[in-house]
Amino acid sequence: MPTPAENCQWIKTPLHRIRQYLDQHARLLMPSAGGGGGAFSFADDSLAEGAKVTWDGRGESWTFQTIPRLHLMMEGEHAMTFVRNEKMTTIKLKPGDIWFFPVDAHTREVFTTSFSYLAAVFHETMTRFVCVTHVEGGKAAGALRSEWLHWHESRPPMIDETLGLLARTVAAEAGSGKKMAGAAGECLARALWLMIYDWVHHTRAEPAPMGKAHASWQDIDRFLQENYHRPLNRKVASRALGLHPNRISVLCAKFAGKSFRAILEERRLRQATRFLESSEHKIGAIAALCGYVSTTHFSRTFRRTTGLTPGTWRVRHRKVASPGKGRASVRSPTAGGRKFF
Repeated sequence: MPTPAENCQWIKTPLHRIRQYLDQHARLLMPSAGGGGGAFSFADDSLAEGAKVTWDGRGESWTFQTIPRLHLMMEGEHAMTFVRNEKMTTIKLKPGDIWFFPVDAHTREVFTTSFSYLAAVFHETMTRFVCVTHVEGGKAAGALRSEWLHWHESRPPMIDETLGLLARTVAAEAGSGKKMAGAAGECLARALWLMIYDWVHHTRAEPAPMGKAHASWQDIDRFLQENYHRPLNRKVASRALGLHPNRISVLCAKFAGKSFRAILEERRLRQATRFLESSEHKIGAIAALCGYVSTTHFSRTFRRTTGLTPGTWRVRHRKVASPGKGRASVRSPTAGGRKFF
């Protein structure tokens, strides 16, 4: 998702509004062959050290996805730029188009034309539905983001299974370049939206209302998830969230049982282990992608937390291809190192 603009608003909305949006655009969920729907696009995690990607001055207009998400273009036209096969790709979206961003994808979104799209963000503990709308020109100009929360315990296992299959399918296409995998990805993506549609319409219980403290903690948690790879401390979070630094510390201790710094470090190290296990990035590149100012600092922190150097962790936990199957398997976590998340 894009970095919130200054004129963005976050609105907690009941579940029935999600049903309303899906009902209004249900025809867009159908397969292209059925007369509805549109194109299917996806990003990948192929950004490697030295890749020729043009970043802006601070890199803030690029988003490093930490959670898989599926989007449906509902109205208007919109342009989205992302990294695929180590190259920048810009797609022009129209109603009915679906796009998928897996974990580790790099994306860039610029608000220019009027549009509206719906996204399902698959957190481990909940599913967040976000409607992003941009109005071009006039007094109402700006990005309006509406957010809903729905807890993971209600999410049917079939949705997560299909999500995992979709991620593996687009990863296979990114590596092979075969169009057949793209067709399979589109079918899975539209099937996933239809499953979400059915789930939402059969869910009767609305999400329990959150108190002010819980809502503020959710804002902090989301901020850390989406910005851990940038230089962060309590003051930066305070300015972004409108909360006093001491209030941030109190909420982190109350809802996570940890300090702000400890939670941030955990997020960074969790992502670092993913890179070490499944990417070809060098240690220095992984340190930079995870928000560390130097490779030395990253290595020292990683060893203090896990008991292993990053290089040793990579060797012991590396995902390796299974002979003759083209799939990746993971070396047993018992091969060494302390569990830290």
